[in-house]
Amino acid sequence: EIQAKRYKSYHRIVDDDSVVAHCPDSQASWSLRGGNNQSLNLCFTAWARWMRGEWLAHYGMLARGAVEVAQWCRHYQIPIRHLTPAQVEAGERGIIGHRDYTLGTGDGTHVDPGEYYPWDVFLALVANAGDAGTHRGDDDMTPEQAKQLATIYHEVTQRLPSRSQYAGPQ
Repeated sequence: EIQAKRYKSYHRIVDDDSVVAHCPDSQASWSLRGGNNQSLNLCFTAWARWMRGEWLAHYGMLARGAVEVAQWCRHYQIPIRHLTPAQVEAGERGIIGHRDYTLGTGDGTHVDPGEYYPWDVFLALVANAGDAGTHRGDDDMTPEQAKQLATIYHEVTQRLPSRSQYAGPQ
């Protein structure tokens, strides 16, 4: 069983050109309320309000996330299928978003990745990821840049004051 540790984030954080491993798979991230001990969690740096076209304009992000999810599916024997809220409620295994968890369990208020998320495209990418390389060996983010991204993510999610030279009045 995954050990619960509060104040973690997601297992992976994905943007258009990189993936940051933020929390080991063996630990519960603090991202899915009552589902933390039974889930692996990936965060896209995106908005739940995005329309399908906006998601598809970030194809690199979707593809990077799909490689991570494909690895989880292989390693933990997770079926490559998007669950409905009813399937979440029934405890079935598969791939979900916060929206599916919230609607299926009544636990929480998050609705990301939103109703226009291109599940069909994402699931096809996951299914076709095969034995593709991972971000750890083939992206161009240095360890220092990954650390900076993780720090920025923590500051934003914890609502800490920005230390950016570009920050406006706070």
